[in-house]
Amino acid sequence: LSEICSTLTTLWTSCNLRKHLVPQFEAIFAGFYQRALALLRKRMNATDSTTFHENLVFDAGVEIILESLVDIMCLHDHRQ
Repeated sequence: LSEICSTLTTLWTSCNLRKHLVPQFEAIFAGFYQRALALLRKRMNATDSTTFHENLVFDAGVEIILESLVDIMCLHDHRQ
């Protein structure tokens, strides 16, 4: 995840590259978001403490991925 975020951050913070890669960024971010939603839908309902814990761990991982994507876009937004 850190390598992916680092690469996306490098591309996103380069204004010269960003203006040529808008459709690619949209596809990447939409893909991550859709994949996270699909995985959440497939997640089994917790029927015991082990499954409940696994769901918490999974939710935390998805949250980190989505927050990282939002951080990349918002913290490095160069629109004037």
